[in-house]
Amino acid sequence: MISKLFYEVFLRPFTVLLMNIIWVKKIINPENVPKRGPAILAANHSSYLDFLIVPSILKRRVRIIAAKELTTLPLIGWYARNDGCILVDRTKPGTKYFKNAMNLLENNQVLLVFPEGTRSLDGKLGFWKRAFVRLSLITDAPIIPVAIKGTFEDFPKNGKLKLKKNCEVMFGKPLKIDHIPGEKVTKEGLNSMAHDIRNKVEVMLNSL
Repeated sequence: MISKLFYEVFLRPFTVLLMNIIWVKKIINPENVPKRGPAILAANHSSYLDFLIVPSILKRRVRIIAAKELTTLPLIGWYARNDGCILVDRTKPGTKYFKNAMNLLENNQVLLVFPEGTRSLDGKLGFWKRAFVRLSLITDAPIIPVAIKGTFEDFPKNGKLKLKKNCEVMFGKPLKIDHIPGEKVTKEGLNSMAHDIRNKVEVMLNSL
């Protein structure tokens, strides 16, 4: 494993520069990400590039919930192992990752989640899982919808990497997930809220 110092001083700045020079075409409304306090960035997911691009275009440090198998990949693996990612074994997810995410948000950090859980096979927006909504309810962290367009064309699942400046990222307005005291939070209710935020991202994607 590369040293933490080498990662922080050389590899991470190089990755940020690389993403912005080669792939990032447009960034819209990055000011919607609060300058301080916790926040959950909920984004669509169609490429490995998504993991690298979003943290590379914001001034605040972004932590990511990512699949454990990413650690075996070049470049992205270095990032996953050294950048404080919350790694999830998708065959046995358990609850540890959720507790780690809660701790991160309670310490006023920014968390990037991909509620689809995996990359889209065709670039289209899929079903969103509800865990990120529960995280917001528990920690009171606002959810910021994030639309990522162009990464599927540059690096689709099972496809080849292209060096083209196609990527556009739009950040929506922060959303506070309110809960009425005494009212039971149901799976159906969480699914409904996740679906509503997914639809906001779909509208944003169509506007790009």
